[in-house]
Amino acid sequence: MLANVSKHAEAEEVSLTITRHDNFLNIIVEDDGVGFKSDGVSGIGLKNIANRLKSLQGTLNIESIVGNGSSIIVDIPYK
Repeated sequence: MLANVSKHAEAEEVSLTITRHDNFLNIIVEDDGVGFKSDGVSGIGLKNIANRLKSLQGTLNIESIVGNGSSIIVDIPYK
């Protein structure tokens, strides 16, 4: 995720938050970059992340507005 921000976002600021909850790990990456058209998981990097999360029964939520930054939210369950 951070590699995509570095390569494509043209962001001035990036925030990475990792929070451990009782039964899942939450990771949030937010940037103030150029954003992208969020019509599903289309780039190779995001597809790789989605495939890895699928094997872990995790979820990926992408919120991006062209010209207004992006938020990528990952939840990974654990026992």
